[in-house]
Amino acid sequence: MQHYFVEQAKQKGSLLRKVMVRGVKFLLPLAVVIFIASFALSEVEAYLGDPTAALVRWLVPARLLGPFASGHIPGMSMVLLCLIILSFGLVASWKVTYHGLKVAVDSVVVRIPVLGGLYKASSQIVDTFGDDNAFQRVVLTQLFGGGYTPVFVTSETIDTATGEKWLWVFLPMFPNPTSGFSFVVREKDAIATEFTPQETLKRMMSLGTLMPDAIKLNIPPQPPKADQ
Repeated sequence: MQHYFVEQAKQKGSLLRKVMVRGVKFLLPLAVVIFIASFALSEVEAYLGDPTAALVRWLVPARLLGPFASGHIPGMSMVLLCLIILSFGLVASWKVTYHGLKVAVDSVVVRIPVLGGLYKASSQIVDTFGDDNAFQRVVLTQLFGGGYTPVFVTSETIDTATGEKWLWVFLPMFPNPTSGFSFVVREKDAIATEFTPQETLKRMMSLGTLMPDAIKLNIPPQPPKADQ
């Protein structure tokens, strides 16, 4: 009888653990979103809270503000930030104004010691990852020996000495995909795939759990090893 109760307790404990794990898996993505959103709101409020309040008091009569007579309305700083981003986006939509504004900003900021280098590096990263065509295609290559690694082709070049084509490839690291490793590989050593850069990034971020049941890899069969 005692053994029966012990087994029942173990089963219930195992079931409880499974339910808890499922609950954590369900709530964890939501908790991450809430944490990031609250952090972003607090940071925006810290920088734009007072200017937003002053703008609200200037635009809206005090009698209409009611309990928000100070001008501090929850979420209004984020609205102001979105309007600022939208304004710069409209300016950047016109090539003439975009290049003119960028040249003006670059000519000033780049000359500032230390900050200029940080601005230039971050600008290059944004230009690279903000371009829809930054990753031309995805290929498989043996970077570390053994298995094949999916990498992103960023550019191609020709070796003037041999006329051989080489590929500049990028292997992102997670959880920060803007960092990683850049390699140069022979085109003949790279295996073309039908993967799109977007779906490859998703599969990498999921640690391969989003791989379909069947997929075309185009990997040539390995020749049999000679008997020693």
